[in-house]
Amino acid sequence: MVKNDTIRDVGMADQALKIDKARTPRGDLIGMVKKMISDWFVEEPCFKGHRIINQNPARGKMLRTLLVQRLCQASEQDFDMDALAFSCAAVELVHAATLLHDDVIDVGEVRRGEPALWRQTSTSTSILVGDLFLCRAINFLTGNGPAKRIGYFIDKMHETCVAEISQELVFRGKALSEKECLRIARKKTGPLFAFCAALCSNSEGSLEAALEEAGYRIGTAYQLADDLIDEKGDCNKSDKSLGTDRLRKKYTLARISSDQEGYVKGLVNSLFASAEDLLAQWPSIHSGLHTYLEHDLYPVIFTQCDELRFSK
Repeated sequence: MVKNDTIRDVGMADQALKIDKARTPRGDLIGMVKKMISDWFVEEPCFKGHRIINQNPARGKMLRTLLVQRLCQASEQDFDMDALAFSCAAVELVHAATLLHDDVIDVGEVRRGEPALWRQTSTSTSILVGDLFLCRAINFLTGNGPAKRIGYFIDKMHETCVAEISQELVFRGKALSEKECLRIARKKTGPLFAFCAALCSNSEGSLEAALEEAGYRIGTAYQLADDLIDEKGDCNKSDKSLGTDRLRKKYTLARISSDQEGYVKGLVNSLFASAEDLLAQWPSIHSGLHTYLEHDLYPVIFTQCDELRFSK
């Protein structure tokens, strides 16, 4: 049973995280999300005095929040920036949790240029901290935005977990078809991008559906690129451990394709282009997505592995 003082402390923390959106420009969504996460993280009692303090999720690339920021900046709609920030903070915490868990599963020793948390502490610590991130993510969403958003978010989390479990329990060590590799990539990384993209429509309908599918395609492409970097990248240019898929006998498209680089890069470009095409009838939103791909997502891929530069 949770003690009353714990409930009170959480409630007070949530109130403290509330940001006056009248004083916060639409373009500062990243700043809002970083503040929300950092304010919680540095005040979390169980982290104080431990090396976990170096694992603040606000230090991440925040590619999913960047997608929301770019789309909202370009959109002609009005948004509740508080609600968007809480939703994005939840996404970033879930993503951070998956990284902590993945590093344990894949025995990845480096994350963001530093020893992975399980190497600094223990595997159990990394798993438990990831669990706490997941709990806090749900807490961020509770009471902050439409009630249905929580269920939608949990559905996306579930989709990601099922894909990860399938890759581990069903497919590990087995040669997969291209279709199976694409399905796993879509289900692993697409859901959180899809959730974020769909946030940028104020109403249900064709725009929301198009944004969600565009998010899935962006996430799929990013996963395929990440798999290629894991297979062919240079560890000296990456901020994380590489080669873990091959070591753990996880088959990806980068591994099964005879022309690994050319074919996967072509597919990545095709998915990015098709995501843009989905939004062609909404010029402002389309422009925001193009800016995101050109200035945010492509450079991240290049930075990790320049020789695998994608032709745009």
